Amino acid sequence: MNAAGTGQRAQGESARGAALAREPHDCTLWAEFERADAAAAAAQLVRERCHIDPAHVRVVNADTLDDPQFSDALEPAPGDVGASLGWTHALFGIAGALLGCALIGLASMRGWLPGIELGQPWLLPLIGVFFGAMAGLLVAGAVSLKPHRGAVAAWLTDAVRRHGHAFVVVHADDRDTRDSVRETLGGARPARILP
Repeated sequence: MNAAGTGQRAQGESARGAALAREPHDCTLWAEFERADAAAAAAQLVRERCHIDPAHVRVVNADTLDDPQFSDALEPAPGDVGASLGWTHALFGIAGALLGCALIGLASMRGWLPGIELGQPWLLPLIGVFFGAMAGLLVAGAVSLKPHRGAVAAWLTDAVRRHGHAFVVVHADDRDTRDSVRETLGGARPARILP
């Protein structure tokens, strides 16, 4: 490999590491193995020693890559994502509505809304609630976006298809469990563990 190819590979490695470091579920580990059987054995070892829910320990290899549920391996728990999105939107929507109503009330009491006289006294707070709730829902949507997900999926796909590697993806519940998983995976001798 020439020097330019080595430099590009090093840049790619650092970009993948940066994408994984931004992983919102900070207790996620990615262990790369050169063989699929080693990855499967390591995943079983993690399930047994660390007492992690089997749904939170996934093996991604050439056999599972074409599975329509492949992207589920990238999420902490596929069923929990929809629930957390619902709660996040509800929480931010209600907070935005309350804040919008409070801001409209403050502005009208201070006289910052000159010339706005509505025939219905309840209409102005209703406008504040509406726009506040919309702002809260927009913020909730922005918080829940995961734009680097595509880059991580592309990196996994490339490593599996081009190099025949396999990955163990573990979504631990807390940092202590993550540290225990890291120690267990380290004993299985992966090519690397990220992050």
